[in-house]
Formats: sequence, structure tokens, C-alpha cells
Amino acid sequence: MSNIKVMLIEDHNVFREGLKKLLELEDNISVVAEAGSCSEALEKVNSNVDVILLDIGLPDGDGLDLSNEIRKLYPHIKHVALTTYDDAIFIKKAMECGVKGFVPKYAFFDEIKSAVVMTYNGRSYLYPGLNTHTL
Repeated sequence: MSNIKVMLIEDHNVFREGLKKLLELEDNISVVAEAGSCSEALEKVNSNVDVILLDIGLPDGDGLDLSNEIRKLYPHIKHVALTTYDDAIFIKKAMECGVKGFVPKYAFFDEIKSAVVMTYNGRSYLYPGLNTHTL
């Protein structure tokens, strides 16, 4: 498997730094960019990114709106929502915005890693056990 280039968009620094360290322990994943806000993400995103791990609640905007903006600039980038929102209505909205992976922040790292790998490989990923019966 080739090296998956990830961008982290998360406003909680400790969470972002910890996730970056865990991802970089993987042989096939590298973090190539990170941001703590929508504006910073738009400055730093580039065509080198394969997968974005995206917090939805950012201090200067909605992560789903940001996802739509990035998709217009770089349609090849896969988007994985990493968030505290886990109800079916929100998941459906995220999927309608083109988010291909959905992982709650309470998930174990292996689930986050699976979401990155599966979306990179063109598949969707929905964290097991989410309330999705209305999707």
C-alpha cells in the first residue's frame, strides 16, 4: 500500500497532536498538513493531501461548509468527519456533503485508522454502533 497523506483539521491542540503522533506511527500514513480553523485549513490544504480528518465544530465555521469548499478546490481528497456529533440526521447531512467516513471522537484509534485507509481506497466508512437506523 502506498503512503496515505493526511491533513488534520481539529481545533483542540492536544487532541490533534496526539492523533498526529498515533497516525505517524503507522508505516503507510503520514500527516502532511494540519490546521485548527477553517481559515487556516484553506491556507494549508494542497493537492498533496489524500485524506482529511475533519472536525465539524470549528471556531470560525462549520466543518461541513469547509469540506464543500475544499472539495471544489481539490475533488480528489477524501473527507472523514471526526466529531462529537453522532446522530443519524447529522450523519446523513455529512454524507450528503460528500463526507465518505464518519468516526466519533470517542472511537478507538484503530477505528480512525480504518476510516482513513478505507476512504483512501475509495470505500465509505461508518463507525459501527452509530444510530443510523433512519439513514
